Amino acid sequence: MTRGARPAVWSVVWLLGVACDGDRPPDGADASNPLPPGADCHSPDPEELRTDLTVDGAQGVVTGDPGVPSAIGRAMSTGDLFGSGSDVVLVTNLRNAESYPKDAVHVLDGMSGALSEISAWTWEAEVFCCDLFGSELEVGDADGDGTADVAIGATVAGYSAQGKVYLFRGPFDAARMPQTVEATAVIEGNLLGRISATAMLGEFVAGAAWIAVGAPDNDDDPEMGEVALFPGDLVGTVAWDASAGLIRAVDVNTLLGATMASGDLTGDGIAELVLAEHGAAAAIQVFHGGQGLPNGTILDADSTLLMADPMTLVFQEVIGDVDDDGHADIGIGIPVPDPFTEGGRDGEAWIVLGPLPAGTNPISQVGIHLTAERPLDNLGRSVHGPGDLDGDEVDDLLISAAGDGYFGTASPGVVYVFRGPLADGLGLDQADLIIVGECIGDSFGFDITSANLDGDALADVVISALGASGPEPFGGKLYTFTGASLTW
Repeated sequence: MTRGARPAVWSVVWLLGVACDGDRPPDGADASNPLPPGADCHSPDPEELRTDLTVDGAQGVVTGDPGVPSAIGRAMSTGDLFGSGSDVVLVTNLRNAESYPKDAVHVLDGMSGALSEISAWTWEAEVFCCDLFGSELEVGDADGDGTADVAIGATVAGYSAQGKVYLFRGPFDAARMPQTVEATAVIEGNLLGRISATAMLGEFVAGAAWIAVGAPDNDDDPEMGEVALFPGDLVGTVAWDASAGLIRAVDVNTLLGATMASGDLTGDGIAELVLAEHGAAAAIQVFHGGQGLPNGTILDADSTLLMADPMTLVFQEVIGDVDDDGHADIGIGIPVPDPFTEGGRDGEAWIVLGPLPAGTNPISQVGIHLTAERPLDNLGRSVHGPGDLDGDEVDDLLISAAGDGYFGTASPGVVYVFRGPLADGLGLDQADLIIVGECIGDSFGFDITSANLDGDALADVVISALGASGPEPFGGKLYTFTGASLTW
């Protein structure tokens, strides 16, 4: 494949978890679960899969509601929405069919039960079908006022399917949450913009807070991709062209803006913006905060990490300081490096320990490379830094291999738990704990988030299983594990 060759678009759409109804397998089977509704659960062979903990050890399980087809767990986020000192979990429920209720984002007031029983609030899409409301979800301080804000992306919302981001600014009142139509601001993408990712940057440029929004396509040059930066205190409907800063791709079909992350990588208290190019030109690019607003191309990045091979889609996250050296680190997941080659759905992950080198460098020179243990594992579907799980004041790490249920994985999905500090030479066989899903094809580990949900000093973990059978087909489940239950 030459630079600029087109990545597998169908696989990119599926990896993002936004396949519409027409893309699902026939006969009632879910695209992430090879078992049709009502079929018996097939558990993995214990001789083939190391198991330290199963979902039976979860402290909470969330399911959809009987009679309401659901797909919960595509995206999750956490934060202290109500200023109570306690975090809540936000979870996406993508339905995507004209006969189903609207796509929704639920604010959970508990971590066990059906959605209707434990939802403190629900934001619903403006339309009934297929705008993928909640395909992107983030909680953070968008405007720098010290309170939590919420950004909800709808990847194909709008008459021209250009995508929208709904920004709700806190503080929130649990007794009167704003409706979707009451969003503080709505950012609209360009024609065919396909807004796919957001990052709340905080004080990215000194004295002001910013939000970054990614659109892998844009109307000036489809499939070039770009990332726009907007002030975090914006109000009303805002057009894409009104952005204050713009980072553009230089190669076609790299899907710049499909995924992004942010976090303080330099220790100066100001966030960095971490972007990715996908396909034949796969790379991670880092733009440092505090240096003025970017307004150019991806080539202006302060640090670039080049992948050795083409990668269909790359997920990245600032994972904290997992090697305890005083510098934040980056986790990178590539669950489907190349869907058309043998082993191309096994997945891989990279851990890049800070500080990052300046300029352009092969990732093989600066990163720890992890490869899948089994075929069709989709290793790297989530690479998440939960913070300190075990109370030793060192950040820990979770990496999922959610399994490629559509193509017949033999795994229900697993999550590898690593206790920090980590060092070079890390391998999956060195995981301190392995959590295994319930049924083959559950996609356990599709997304992972964390927060302090029980009031102790340890981080707690919420893991989604997008393909798990709930009360209805396409249900999905959420499993909560307290930090104390993951202490070893």
